[in-house]
Amino acid sequence: MAILLFGVTLGLATALASTGLPVPAAATLALVIVGAVALAVERKTGRDSPVLGVTFLSFGAIAGIAAMVQAVPQVNGWIIGIGTLIVEIALLIGVMKGYRKLAGQAGSLLRQRLAQQKGWTYAHEAEVPVPGPRTAPRLVAVPNDATSTTGQEVVYGAVNGLNFIVFDRRRPNDRTGHPQTVWLIQLPVALPYLISSYLPYLQQEEGAGEAEPTAALLGQILGLPAVRPGQPQDHTDHPGFGRVLLTPEVRQATTAPDFPRRWWIEGTYLCATSDGETANPKLVAMWVDMLTSFAARFPWPSLTSTPS
Repeated sequence: MAILLFGVTLGLATALASTGLPVPAAATLALVIVGAVALAVERKTGRDSPVLGVTFLSFGAIAGIAAMVQAVPQVNGWIIGIGTLIVEIALLIGVMKGYRKLAGQAGSLLRQRLAQQKGWTYAHEAEVPVPGPRTAPRLVAVPNDATSTTGQEVVYGAVNGLNFIVFDRRRPNDRTGHPQTVWLIQLPVALPYLISSYLPYLQQEEGAGEAEPTAALLGQILGLPAVRPGQPQDHTDHPGFGRVLLTPEVRQATTAPDFPRRWWIEGTYLCATSDGETANPKLVAMWVDMLTSFAARFPWPSLTSTPS
């Protein structure tokens, strides 16, 4: 791919030079154009490290310095080089700010379009519930005693017979902080607190074997309680409820490859989060369907007689 991009850059630079543009300037412009396009494609395809785009833009910056030095030979090269670098850094900062703004607007448009396609309701910002004191610390910038908070890019509706809310959370005035998308599925009745790590605990209690090291490591990364023999209280307020809840049919739903690995129940909500970045429309819709389908499988007649 890099060789192909270099070929495209060479062809573009040749074409620009044929119009009368100085060769250094033509090379600079070609590198910047190819780098910008490559960066946009890499971001569009979800590549975590857009190496090619950044590399070509870096080459473009270096070529730009060389072009300026050659264009103004009567001025000391160091002065021209440093001055050009300062200008490029200022331009880069401006471009990044503009990119973040446009990306945010694009995210809003995509979330709004998803709601229209699905027949859901969209709000750029709205007050959303906080299920309880176990949930609040898991949400970005929400006080532990909060009963509600402000969600951004909110969509809500009903799927599989259950109401849901999906929203984003960000730290106020913190552009470098990691955003979060939150799913809340409204349950018919309030249930005892239970987090997804209770499932491997229950499997271990039933003699399904020790938890795999990779599963334990993943649990630590996700902030799940460690599975300790004889300590169900780490995962639920009511172990008997967990045994009633996690029927074979309910457990089967959690084996899907893309099912949320960290989910929990608190009061009248089944909750899940995607941390580090806002969820794209595909993930929003997929987890809404998975989580509502999961909750719809709960053995509700048995659960209504379980203390909450």
